[in-house]
Amino acid sequence: MDAKNMTRAKTQAPVTRDEVIKDLKIQRDKDRQMVKGVFKYYEVPGGIVEFSFKKYKEDPMRDFL
Repeated sequence: MDAKNMTRAKTQAPVTRDEVIKDLKIQRDKDRQMVKGVFKYYEVPGGIVEFSFKKYKEDPMRDFL
């Protein structure tokens, strides 16, 4: 970090718990948006990959096929 960023960080007001919870909810909603992509499974061409995933503590475990 350079001196300019360090000074700016000292002058900003501390972040409250409510602000953190609000920002986390916004990020969680963004992360839930469906996206499309192509997965190339090089280990077993034509094979299938299954995995379970959850990012946030409040989310249920999801299975992806």
